[in-house]
Amino acid sequence: MSEQVTPKFTEAETKVFMQKKAAMYKGSIAICVVYGVLALGLVLFALFSPTGNQLLTVQFKMLTTTLVIGILVIIAIIVMMIVATKPSKINAAIYDKNMCPDYWRLQKTEEDKYKALAPGAQPAGGNVCVRDMTFLPEGSPAVIAANPASKTPLEDQIYKYAQDMNLVGTDGKLDCNRLYPTALGFMDEKLYPDEQNKMRCEIANKCGFAWSSVCP
Repeated sequence: MSEQVTPKFTEAETKVFMQKKAAMYKGSIAICVVYGVLALGLVLFALFSPTGNQLLTVQFKMLTTTLVIGILVIIAIIVMMIVATKPSKINAAIYDKNMCPDYWRLQKTEEDKYKALAPGAQPAGGNVCVRDMTFLPEGSPAVIAANPASKTPLEDQIYKYAQDMNLVGTDGKLDCNRLYPTALGFMDEKLYPDEQNKMRCEIANKCGFAWSSVCP
């Protein structure tokens, strides 16, 4: 018999679940208060009023019994729903891997540039985004930390991408005038499944250009 795998949930998914469960608790408490007041009113009416006692325990005994049982059943169902509620996976937004930044154009990678890519990166390097100089000025290179100890995990992945795609100059800076959207898209999908635009938006931020189709 195969073991049941317990899914792991992200911080965002756990937060959404807790908010949902808190709302259910508040709703159930409100319903229980309403039914509780109704039940208390009926009990007091039956105890302190001869007419109420006659109506609820004699003339409408079946109606009273049905009402009480119905209240208990509804409360039990609400409790079971709250207990049975489990977190659910959130579908992360998916972005087109061939979308270029604003006012850039997508083109086939030049043969010499393609050959300069790392062998493992070539399958994702067939297309490249380049700045359209008609609308945008040439971008200044963005600084990428060369010392591994000074990089964050995200910066480390950007540095590896830049190395594989031959986008790091001798000064250790990222070329901000071309990028490989497919490679970045696959890296975002693999490394950041819950935020599949993280690397692309970080590069856009470092280089100072807009990428509204990926970083809304």
